[in-house]
Formats: sequence, structure tokens, C-alpha cells
Amino acid sequence: MVQDFIFDDSKIKNELAAISNVTEQYLKPLVYGIVKKSPEEEAVSIRERLKKAGSEIVIAEMQSQIDPFLAAKTK
Repeated sequence: MVQDFIFDDSKIKNELAAISNVTEQYLKPLVYGIVKKSPEEEAVSIRERLKKAGSEIVIAEMQSQIDPFLAAKTK
């Protein structure tokens, strides 16, 4: 039986909302080329904002869920 990985985001809803806000407010303008700074400077700023929004927490939570899932699949 094949089981799909289903991510439980219940512990990180606030971080996901904050990341979504950063994406909407800062990443989209960069993608569309309507930024005041250079693209490189904007990218650095966006990475910092994503980190403050909790991107590392989201990554850690995803990893904490996917590791056991993958381990169970290899048994």
C-alpha cells in the first residue's frame, strides 16, 4: 500500500501566514521587476524578512515530519 506524505501545518500556521505576507509584499514586486533597489539587494532583504517570518521554523517542522515518514517507507 502506497502512503502519501501529508504535511501537518498546525504547529506553524502563524509562520506560514507571515511568510505568505512577505512573499506577497516583497517577492512579487521583485519577480515583476518593480523594486527600488537592485534585484540582488532586494533578494538579500527578502531572505532576511523570510527568516524573521519563521522560514527556518517551517523548514525544521517539515524535516521533523518527513524524516520519520521516509524512514517508515524504507522498512
